[in-house]
Amino acid sequence: MNSKQYQRIDITIPSGVTHYNVQEQLRSDYKYATGLFFFCDKPLTGVTCGVKIDGNEILPIGSELDLFRWNNQISRNEALWDFSDDRIESSQKTIDIHFDIPEGGYYADVKLSLMVLLKN
Repeated sequence: MNSKQYQRIDITIPSGVTHYNVQEQLRSDYKYATGLFFFCDKPLTGVTCGVKIDGNEILPIGSELDLFRWNNQISRNEALWDFSDDRIESSQKTIDIHFDIPEGGYYADVKLSLMVLLKN
């Protein structure tokens, strides 16, 4: 088994909302969550987020999502928010993701993925 693996969480934020929450369970075969980044093929200017794993704040609400968005202009490692020093246990834990979307900013559904780096 690999000692690290990304877990992909696909998210669709429906059009017309200004707040959106997602909860997912993390994989049971990895002990720690150590990093994350978002992937979306378009800029998400003005969209903010907050992320918690099992109640532990990883990104505070109001964090600019584009700061953690991987795109073709930067490397995946540059987009990765590394929180490995925090030793956040992840096995079968719930990840809570909160989004705030500016009114009038997006009219079509926003599709993105959250990539969570898991390690043993």
